Amino acid sequence: MNYNFTSMIKRLKDNIGLLILIACSGFILAMALLSEVSDGGADAIVHHRMAKFAFNHRGLFFDLWGKPAFTILSSPFAYFGFTAHKIFNVIIAAITLLVTWKTAKLFWILAFCKTLE
Repeated sequence: MNYNFTSMIKRLKDNIGLLILIACSGFILAMALLSEVSDGGADAIVHHRMAKFAFNHRGLFFDLWGKPAFTILSSPFAYFGFTAHKIFNVIIAAITLLVTWKTAKLFWILAFCKTLE
């Protein structure tokens, strides 16, 4: 493969969002692993406990305060402890960033195409 400086810059511009995603996710993951407390305070602890004990108390899966979709998705992580639950939150944040970046990129392309008309 023959790369020159111009093609390398173009590839970097095309993937800058992905690089930012990886950098942000790495930073958030490091903070989650190094801190002993949660950024969400008592709410995060209660959500973790609801997800952890949802298999024993099935009604917790449907508790509206606990956000049923979040409880269902985070239950397997909560089983392994609070740190695993924080890692789940980082994964969800990374997926959210990726979807937001793709959507923004799509709308920017659509807006740019409309200006050409």
